[in-house]
Amino acid sequence: DNDLHQTLLSFTNVFVVTSIDAKESVPWPANSSPTTVHTSAPGDKIPTCARNNQYETVKSTSLAAAHVAGGLALAYSEK
Repeated sequence: DNDLHQTLLSFTNVFVVTSIDAKESVPWPANSSPTTVHTSAPGDKIPTCARNNQYETVKSTSLAAAHVAGGLALAYSEK
């Protein structure tokens, strides 16, 4: 919802992230907007743990957010 994204952008402690695929395109169902998304990170076909000691690939904006959170933590630790 665009109104929600605009509201989130008004906070200084919120960083809006979307996911991208290997071609740097925004995969479905991730959202993208030049005015409501701060950045993007890998979030398509990401290897992750699965049941029975297996791995699987998943698509998730949440995984992209984890990449960005790590980068932001490193950046802020340098202050």
